[in-house]
Amino acid sequence: RSHPQVVVTLQVDAADAPLAPDAALALYRAAQEGITNALRHGGARAITLALHRDGGELALDVTDDGRGLPPDWQQRPGHHGLRWMAERLAALRGRFALAPAQPQGVRLTVAVPLEGAS
Repeated sequence: RSHPQVVVTLQVDAADAPLAPDAALALYRAAQEGITNALRHGGARAITLALHRDGGELALDVTDDGRGLPPDWQQRPGHHGLRWMAERLAALRGRFALAPAQPQGVRLTVAVPLEGAS
C-alpha cells in the first residue's frame, strides 16, 4: 500500500519442495530484505520474486529495475541486512549472491538445501 506504483511479480515453481523451518525462514527474510532494499535504495518500480528448485536446493531470485549497485557498495558502511543474510545462509550451507541485473537494477540470489538433500 505504501508503494502503489510498484509492480511485484511472484513466480513459484517449487510449491512442494521439502524445506526445513530454518531454511524457509531464511528465504522469507531474504525476500523481505530484497524488497526493502529495492524500494529504499534502488527506487524500483518493478520487483520479481522467483522461487524454483535448482538441483538439491531451493533458490530465490529477487530482481528489481532500480538504480542498481554503486561500484563501491561493499566498502560502504551499513548493509547489516545483507551481512546477516549471508551469515545465516552460510550457517545453513546455502549460498548468497548480489549482482547487477540487466538492463538495470539488482539481482539477489539465495539458495538453501532441500530437506534430505545430500
